[in-house]
Amino acid sequence: RNSPRLIGDDPSSPIALGRELRVGHLLTGTLANRDERLSIVARLIRTSDGEAVWNKTYEGTTNELVGLFNRIGTDVSARLGAGALPQAQSKPPRQEAAQLYYRARRLLRGGEPANVTTAVELLRQSVRLDSEYAAAWSLLGMATRMEQLQHLTPEGDPNSILIPQAYARRGLELAPDSAEANLAMGDTLAEDPRSVPYVLRAAELDPNNALIWYELAEKFEKAGDFRRQKHALDQAARIDPLWPAVVLPANYFNWNIGQRKLALEQVQQLYRHGQPQQHIRHMLRGDMAYRVGDFSRSLEEFTAAARSTDAAGRVWADSGRGAVFYNVGMYREARPLIAFKAIDADWDIFEGRPPTEAAVEISRRYPFYAWNMQERNYFLLRLLVNGGRFADVAGLYDRRFKSPEEFARTPRGHEAFLNDAVPVILALREVGRKPEADRIQAIVRSEIDKRYSAGIIPAWYEVIAAQHFAIGGNRDRAISALERASRLGWLSRLYRGLPDIDDEPGFRPLAEDPRFQAMRQRMERIYARERAEVLTVLGRQS
Repeated sequence: RNSPRLIGDDPSSPIALGRELRVGHLLTGTLANRDERLSIVARLIRTSDGEAVWNKTYEGTTNELVGLFNRIGTDVSARLGAGALPQAQSKPPRQEAAQLYYRARRLLRGGEPANVTTAVELLRQSVRLDSEYAAAWSLLGMATRMEQLQHLTPEGDPNSILIPQAYARRGLELAPDSAEANLAMGDTLAEDPRSVPYVLRAAELDPNNALIWYELAEKFEKAGDFRRQKHALDQAARIDPLWPAVVLPANYFNWNIGQRKLALEQVQQLYRHGQPQQHIRHMLRGDMAYRVGDFSRSLEEFTAAARSTDAAGRVWADSGRGAVFYNVGMYREARPLIAFKAIDADWDIFEGRPPTEAAVEISRRYPFYAWNMQERNYFLLRLLVNGGRFADVAGLYDRRFKSPEEFARTPRGHEAFLNDAVPVILALREVGRKPEADRIQAIVRSEIDKRYSAGIIPAWYEVIAAQHFAIGGNRDRAISALERASRLGWLSRLYRGLPDIDDEPGFRPLAEDPRFQAMRQRMERIYARERAEVLTVLGRQS
């Protein structure tokens, strides 16, 4: 991103840039265009001493541009000892199709819904112009899935998920040895366990692609494999230390397992060199203040970020502002800013109001939708249990799962299973199905013990595990887990953290424990103070 500015005419710049990016070589060069004829001079520079170790000139027409870059990529790969890149399985794409493809890629970067929809249409035009354009088919699969998630509704056809899978499979058929095609196949298979081998294959084909490692991290998170999740996130951050989309998740994960020094190191380069700098710096300062519970400072930084960036950056900054409002109970202000909570039919559930019959009916009529909307489903089940509506919870569970074992394999992954298992276990006990509840609890206990044995436990996992320890009768272990979470700085209401523990049915067995009460009161004091300070900030801004 920044190499043209940083290199300039200074012969020492490649050395400095190589150290910043932690790479052994830089590819530089020039491009000349005369009467539709291209002349590309490619030069490979060794960053240890700034020496040019290889150069070559490539010539062709503008219509041959993609082919020229493929030749350069293969030659550079061979020069570095990685071997020749896989040969294309088909002829280069038509120029008009390639132009549409690259326009779509640019539109997808920000993730704004209108741009995603436009990108989908451009990619459809691209594959109509060139039906053997593998990269366009693969990107069409990923873009279509993104569009579906942005417009998810209860009435949606569950089988619509097959459409992006079909697009991605066509791309994979055309280019089986393409990292992009394998990544797209893994992405469109979503939570399906069959997705993992495709992403692993993509990482094998292109091990220096940060996006692939980030996708792997998401797969491992779903499985509750925190050790491999950490490795994948750290790898993504090392590969592209100036890309917030991979650096911040790595930073956040390491922060939540107590590796604060590494977490801060991962954002240092981003803070220094991220573009546009002011926007990135405001976001980083706002995020750090948010994590330590300084919500008034966090709101100021997120607001400043929203003023100093483009539309895509404002979506990101506004989500931070919404998180602050939600944390201090200002739901009216939060609602228009938090996209994943913006479904009108569900907002009352997030605010903790008694669920309407319409909200319950959505889960009855559309169990696929309800149980795949992880947070919405948990909030509803929690409200039903707290209201004594145990039969409703048992009925919703029965409509989606045939056995505890199937429940444990819920497509949303390990975290979703642990979350939803608390109200389900409590409800099944109350309706006379104790053996089934005990079976679910035994599965949960076994799965939690595996994660603790692996040795990496994030703060949010400690909070979920504490609930299961509590309803299983192990109060000491539950309190210990909460204390560990508290030391790691778990202060966020947004993810059902310590300030909301009075609403969590799993913590009822701890209600009389003085250690639990002291923790709850401490958190309530923090949030009362922060709410007052946030209101002061809003007064100044208005």
